[in-house]
Amino acid sequence: MSRADAVLAVERHATSKIRTSDDLYAIGTLGFRGEALPSIASVSRFLMTTRRHDEDTGTLVTVVGGGAVDIRDVGCPAGTTIDVSDLFFNVPARLKFLRSAATELSHTSQLIMTYALAYPEIHFRLTHNAKRIADFPGEVDRLNRVFSVLGPESSRRLYEIYLDSDAYVTGYVSEPTYTKPGTQGIYTFVNGRYIRDKLLYRALTQAYGNLIDRGRYPHAVIYLEVPPDEVDVNVHPTKSEVRFVHSGAVFESIIRAVKLTLSSSPWAVHHTPAIRVPDLAQQPEEPDFFSPVSSDLGSVVPRAFTAPKFQPNKEKPRDSVQYLLKIPATDDTINTQRPKEHVPVLDVQPGEHSSAPPYVQPPAVDIPLIPGDPGFFSRLTYIGQVKNTYLVCQSPDRMVLIDQHAAHERVVYERLRQLYATEGMSPQPLLFPEQMELDVRHGLAVVEHAEFLLRMGIEIVPFGGRTYVLKAVPEELLGKDFVGLVREVLAELVEGGGVRAVEDRVDRVFATMACHSVVRAGDFMRPDEVRELLKNMDRIPYAANCPHGRPVLVSYPFGEIERWFHRT
Repeated sequence: MSRADAVLAVERHATSKIRTSDDLYAIGTLGFRGEALPSIASVSRFLMTTRRHDEDTGTLVTVVGGGAVDIRDVGCPAGTTIDVSDLFFNVPARLKFLRSAATELSHTSQLIMTYALAYPEIHFRLTHNAKRIADFPGEVDRLNRVFSVLGPESSRRLYEIYLDSDAYVTGYVSEPTYTKPGTQGIYTFVNGRYIRDKLLYRALTQAYGNLIDRGRYPHAVIYLEVPPDEVDVNVHPTKSEVRFVHSGAVFESIIRAVKLTLSSSPWAVHHTPAIRVPDLAQQPEEPDFFSPVSSDLGSVVPRAFTAPKFQPNKEKPRDSVQYLLKIPATDDTINTQRPKEHVPVLDVQPGEHSSAPPYVQPPAVDIPLIPGDPGFFSRLTYIGQVKNTYLVCQSPDRMVLIDQHAAHERVVYERLRQLYATEGMSPQPLLFPEQMELDVRHGLAVVEHAEFLLRMGIEIVPFGGRTYVLKAVPEELLGKDFVGLVREVLAELVEGGGVRAVEDRVDRVFATMACHSVVRAGDFMRPDEVRELLKNMDRIPYAANCPHGRPVLVSYPFGEIERWFHRT
């Protein structure tokens, strides 16, 4: 900058971005009062060296503890360098509240990492006692910067989000199994400003829903862009919180963007992250403090995912596992042209006999699995059952173990949600109504939520005193322990009270219903039932986790298995 601008920069409010009162309602910069430099100079030994490209001589500005400004000519390279030392030397009351050097360095490092994520085009470097702590060269591609800052362990478990709606949302979120007990792994930016806002955190956790346990938080880097006049950044002393004019639209935009990616379960189907992780063996030695990697990651192509859409099943055959498995595919999003199925070997445990006809395994057909292909599960080759609980399958490059209860539970859960959202559950009158004894809280829940229960296919009425009569249950629960299920549903309603959102309460109830109405661990499944289950897994969102958040499948690459047996 010029000599005149350098002198002006350390004067209070001289660099304010506010020209008119209307500017306060459309702030597009990180600072706007013009107080940062003079505030720092008032509590430190402050040196600023600057020179414009078209000038031969630079300017040195010196301020000690907010005293008189000393201006001198100096030889220096083009650009501006600011040196701050002896922070709070003249404010002992403030100085004593500084933590140890290690703690303050940790805070500084976290700040550098945060803004390195916000501005990938800027080169950030942090040194301590002449030792490099972090070095993030400027990047054209935001993906490269995310990898450099967060490192390989986090980056390989992140997947891209994107939505251009009421708000422009981009970024990356982690698979549901990669969580933390706090929000330390969440970075949210609004128009380039780092924000720690409860609204944004709540939107993120609500998007994950029951995929993660309560009290756990995913890893995420989210960039949110809204018009400057629709966000107020001047509501918190440190500007770490904001207020949106259309907070509901922003909230829904984040939920939709995250759900769009989570619904396709890319961590289970694709086996590759959105961020291409380079070979770590070829990386330079990393600093001791934390591990930024500044290397050429090559071409990185982000993925966009489309959540499958499906329609409710109108036909409801009874007394068959097939009924609970049937969720029809939609013509516009699901590839209904499946490859010819492999006929699996029938699994018969030692000492058991099966009345089913024997199956013969034909020669395997090498069908490549294309990332994003909705036929991932149905293209697996079914091998057999282990402990009548786990389905053993294989793809061309890995072995896949599927928890039959968790998989079936997810299918039925999605079907129940779809029925509830469209036509409601079909209540089936009981030939012999069941009497139930309920305490006061559960009895009040029956009266208060009678309409909600009826929409779920549960008809229960007071009979006198603490006795209630269960007259109808959802058709899906016939032959199951529907009395126990109704008790659990009422417990969910009592626990939720008027605090929990209706959608969250409904989801928890459906998760309970699904858990009670599906195949369980130890149940034998015929090969044709397994194939039907796998087909339906391709027709639902969130197929990689059960409604309670447990994983549906684990996979082992054949290369890893071969290393177990020292074959490579």
